[in-house]
Amino acid sequence: MRDRLLPLQNIIDPELWELISTLANQKDLPYILDKTFDTLEDSFTAPGYIGENNQIALCNMVRMFWDSCMYVSLDMRNAISLVDYTRMEQYNMAVAGKEIRWATAGEIASGARGLQMEYVYPVGEKAFRRLNILCWAVTGRAVYFKRLGYELKFSSDKKLETSFYQMINMCAMDLVDLFKWGNTENFEELYKELRKVKRKWKTRRCLERAEDEVIESITPKDLVFQLDALLPRGTSDPEYRRAVSIVIKAIRYETQPTPLEIELLRRVYDRVTKGDAIEEEEEKENKLKDECESLLEAKKQGLISYKHFAFRIIETISRQNYKRCSEKQYNIIKDALNLVEKEKKAREEQAEKEKAEAESAVHLDSVVDIMDSLGSGSLFED
Repeated sequence: MRDRLLPLQNIIDPELWELISTLANQKDLPYILDKTFDTLEDSFTAPGYIGENNQIALCNMVRMFWDSCMYVSLDMRNAISLVDYTRMEQYNMAVAGKEIRWATAGEIASGARGLQMEYVYPVGEKAFRRLNILCWAVTGRAVYFKRLGYELKFSSDKKLETSFYQMINMCAMDLVDLFKWGNTENFEELYKELRKVKRKWKTRRCLERAEDEVIESITPKDLVFQLDALLPRGTSDPEYRRAVSIVIKAIRYETQPTPLEIELLRRVYDRVTKGDAIEEEEEKENKLKDECESLLEAKKQGLISYKHFAFRIIETISRQNYKRCSEKQYNIIKDALNLVEKEKKAREEQAEKEKAEAESAVHLDSVVDIMDSLGSGSLFED
């Protein structure tokens, strides 16, 4: 028994305490339960780490995971083998003066100029988020967590520095959605749909050929070696720096860059050989791109809901390299930017109020606070 959990019986109901005390004695627990118990133990040995309300919230999380996901967590073979099919890569081509179309196999292989990639969700984006958060909750593998757009910090020796408690704060909404939806019947129905997707997507969706197919004269291999000689080192230009990194990696490890990396190299090659003529239109595109990227970053930080329609617009215009954005679309993006600024200001005001408490410990937004801001009360209350 984890003796340091004993104080919990004074703050939670007897039924929940019986569940937690039983689970705490077991080995090979799902990651989310094992780390929750570790966090609760630490909360009693390091006062001020999290408050009593959040201790109770974490205990409620244990109960909700038990009720909705514990059975399916006992055999994760289906989930792990099918999770990659919840989001697939679709390559498209933006040919000047024409509508975006599927890319041909040759355009993908050559990383042709204008090549774009978008994610498609064969069974819906909610299924993608639910199955990935489940796989993270059970295995603890960072890849599933990062797929959902959350950023993790690692040390120079690649050890995870982001705490489990911080991760719970980040993914609170995804966990709540999973727990409300999760049951054996729903999981089995999702697995059934994903098996159909797996059979359908055995090969990449692309065209065999197209009348306006883009044929590149320089092979990817030759492109890498030419840029190795042409690219300036030590530049502050982010696109150049990215290209240098791709080239060095390709030569050092004798690997071919991805189709999108090759497309980037072709654009950089044009800049190096033809010069950088920055026109007014390009400045507008860069400004729009910066604003969109700031919104994506704000989404990762939980400053705005990922459901805001602006993110659908960003997904569309990013595929066109930010060259097409209607006034109506831009107004929606500006609305999202305003919401982010309001949330930042609200958090700054809240931080000022809690400044005295924050002087003795690193401040973490409480799980309770996050859900209160959503009008939902404590995170893991039934």
